[in-house]
Amino acid sequence: MIAALLVVALQQPTAPPPPPKPTMQSPIAKAVVQPAEAAVTVGDTLRLSVSAFDSAGRPYTDYSSNWFTSGGFFEGGVDSTGLVTGGSTASVVFSAALCTGIGTSNDAVGV
Repeated sequence: MIAALLVVALQQPTAPPPPPKPTMQSPIAKAVVQPAEAAVTVGDTLRLSVSAFDSAGRPYTDYSSNWFTSGGFFEGGVDSTGLVTGGSTASVVFSAALCTGIGTSNDAVGV
């Protein structure tokens, strides 16, 4: 009798594997930085701003932005709010990462 129960238990169908988790896409299709170009002298400051748009071109407002730069220390810098401080004469690229809170999507735009 125990053998019969064991055979019946082994013949039960197994559950199918769970479906794969969907990949979360960023709702931001385009980011626009203002001003797109600027000249800043040593010690002067300039505030950058970024606007986000969805795939239909509508403004998207549910995001946070963080600014950063790569390169040398003396050419200038940007804080996390987009305030640029001019340094020595050079060209510097500043970028903004836009975080939507959906998954870990980020969009970066260089200035």
